[in-house]
Amino acid sequence: MEKLKVSSKGAKIIQAARDKSGRTVDSVKWLEEASQFLQPDWDAKSNEYYVLGINEGSWKRFLYRLNPIPGDLFKAYCHILGVDWEEVVEKDIESSSTAKNDNNLQDVGNTDLAQYEKIDLQAKIEEKLREKANVSPEKLFGIDEYLSRLKDYLFDRESRWFISVSGAGGIGKTSLVEKLVRQEAVDAGFMDLAWVTAKRTYYRLESRSVEIINDSQLINNKSSLNIDTLIDEIASQLNIELPIPLAARPQHLAKSLRKKPYLVVIDNLETLEDYSNLFDKLGVNSNTQKSDFRPSKIIFTSRQKIQNINVHIVEEELVGISEPATLEMIRYKGISIACIRNALDEELKPIFFATNGVPLLILLVVSIIRTSDLALDEIIESLKEETDLLDYLYEETIFSLSDNAQTILMSMTEFSASNPVSRRKLRDLSDLEDGAFQNAIDECIQSSLLNSLRSLSSESRYFIHNLLYEYLRELNEEA
Repeated sequence: MEKLKVSSKGAKIIQAARDKSGRTVDSVKWLEEASQFLQPDWDAKSNEYYVLGINEGSWKRFLYRLNPIPGDLFKAYCHILGVDWEEVVEKDIESSSTAKNDNNLQDVGNTDLAQYEKIDLQAKIEEKLREKANVSPEKLFGIDEYLSRLKDYLFDRESRWFISVSGAGGIGKTSLVEKLVRQEAVDAGFMDLAWVTAKRTYYRLESRSVEIINDSQLINNKSSLNIDTLIDEIASQLNIELPIPLAARPQHLAKSLRKKPYLVVIDNLETLEDYSNLFDKLGVNSNTQKSDFRPSKIIFTSRQKIQNINVHIVEEELVGISEPATLEMIRYKGISIACIRNALDEELKPIFFATNGVPLLILLVVSIIRTSDLALDEIIESLKEETDLLDYLYEETIFSLSDNAQTILMSMTEFSASNPVSRRKLRDLSDLEDGAFQNAIDECIQSSLLNSLRSLSSESRYFIHNLLYEYLRELNEEA
């Protein structure tokens, strides 16, 4: 794609156009109007993110003549400023883009070189997120507390070198981490990002089906995870050259991570064995002196709780969003649906209770409302028939459990779906000895399938998601 850059003469024309507009450089209106120019049906009210490529980084690279940008973005920015792109474009693009020279510095006034570098790094990270994260940036709801704590972990330069974000399928782990990295990685001082994923399937709301991602999106084009290929991919994304002997690569990567502040995201590495193998390969455990990669950090996302793998891991477990956040999400996503727009909060609350605040399930309900004339209670009942979704959320995790853990889950279906089950009642029904019972409980909780209500003064009680409850009952009937 053709890349263009503003000329020295053009910078003065653009500055005059900016002054005439009366807007600051940081006004979101610039990016909104550029998005609408490139995509006429783009609507700021229903989109949190701009059209692909339109962002603060490319906008400031355009204004400050830092680097050439794609031609379509260049013309869009000229259009919103009301200038002719052919009058402001640098004719000799190659000679002008070799370095940030003194003329560039004069054109941008008091903006210093460090700020240019941050803008370029932000654009680089955003591009890598688009390519590697395999998540559509969306407005997220009910995440402020999680985001605030994760930001603190990210900015902490004395500890918290390994961060785990755990939770059930569809809870929004990947989306939360993507937003964290997009917003905070540059200011937190990281100089580059590696994002690798071991996830092979995604549930697509548009088609209401499970989609296997393309081979080109998998780690080194492998259809199954291998810790060695994961290490190679991290190194490749960070431009770290690894030695030829396979056995020497993990330690070389670990050594490189300790030299510069890199941020590594490992998305959906699902089994505890995989995590143990990764830490073993990298030579990191609770007993070694070098139990971290300072100044680099690694963020994991997983359905498994992994904090017990290494004492240095700090973990945030995501649960369903709150009732107010659920209602806000429904109204935001259903703004174009009259029956949602006109509904009272009391009419929408059943969606919260049916979904337990799981964002993927909330989105599915809104999608069905948009395309169906069914009453809400019928739509909620129809969730039980969404076999692709339920398989995506539960099947792989359930069948990876031990027999005793599966017994615990099946025992839960013998009680009411709406009331937590006491530890004593569940143990008696499962007919497991104390040690085996505790191990099975821990396994179910660790896999984000069983939730525990605990206090120091009373017996633990357990509950499962109502859709998991129905899914297990169906499995039991089939058996």
